Amino acid sequence: MAAAEPLFHGDQGYAAHILRDLPAGLVVDATAATFRVASSQAPAPSKTAPCDAGPLTVNRYPLQLRDSPRTTLRGGQFEGEVSLEADWQHAYCNSAAIVLRDSPEVVLEGQRMRRVWDGVRIGEGSTGFVLRGVWLSEVRDDCIEDDFLIGGRIVDSLFDGCFSGLSLRPPNGASREAAGGPVLLRGVLMRMETYLYKGAFKQGVPLKAGAEAPALAIHDSIIAMDGPDSVSKARLSVGWSRVSACSGNLLLWMSDEPWPKAFARPPGCFRQIEGAEARAIWEAARRNWIDCHSAVGRFPDDPAADPAACDATAYGGRK
Repeated sequence: MAAAEPLFHGDQGYAAHILRDLPAGLVVDATAATFRVASSQAPAPSKTAPCDAGPLTVNRYPLQLRDSPRTTLRGGQFEGEVSLEADWQHAYCNSAAIVLRDSPEVVLEGQRMRRVWDGVRIGEGSTGFVLRGVWLSEVRDDCIEDDFLIGGRIVDSLFDGCFSGLSLRPPNGASREAAGGPVLLRGVLMRMETYLYKGAFKQGVPLKAGAEAPALAIHDSIIAMDGPDSVSKARLSVGWSRVSACSGNLLLWMSDEPWPKAFARPPGCFRQIEGAEARAIWEAARRNWIDCHSAVGRFPDDPAADPAACDATAYGGRK
């Protein structure tokens, strides 16, 4: 592997970086860098104050990687300023912390992101991507957007508060074919979050997929949900239908209310646990992931890791 290049260091402010035509196999070191993600010009987006008008500085795409095969991007803290209170439809000025385009076999590892619109966006021509050891929280839209239906791997990562988890659904009217094989999730902890959506508090779905989406393989992972009000119950069913291989998974229903009858259940390779037991399992797995990933960057108010407490054999501890 090529030597790491420390291209970024310190607070990058609202600068938007496009890395293009990097030498194949380059390792880009961003572990000591912080990037600002700001999608709205309005301080509080609303019907009368749209997010594309106002006094604030925007930085909707702070880091893009283009035409750079087999690049490894290591680390980087992405501090978002996306509103967590505004209605989704008013806060929707498209944005993503990291964008890949025409960059096959890229590896993203050790990023920390919070309060962003989309976390990572996989663009066309980026087959064989790998996300490893990535920590996202408070994500207003998709933790991972893969609407070009690109095959790749998402492993050993913590997604703690996604409106939608993994998106594999092209925009309405777009015709796309899956490329690059299945999408693999292994050792992923994914918790869904409820946000204001078109006038009501709702939750997206963990797997937002269309019929043309690539097959999904999910192993040794946890999906946690607690919202009885979903943006689309039909999407929940379609997402489960794309799972072609899985093992060792948990579905945690963290509400004290019973699983809604209108919600499709996951494949039988998910063990479903509900209520207080589900909440305790999630907290233990999340804590274990943090303890087992002391090298991942974090914000000053993030919980500190205790490597001595790491259980490498439990959920959150797999490498």
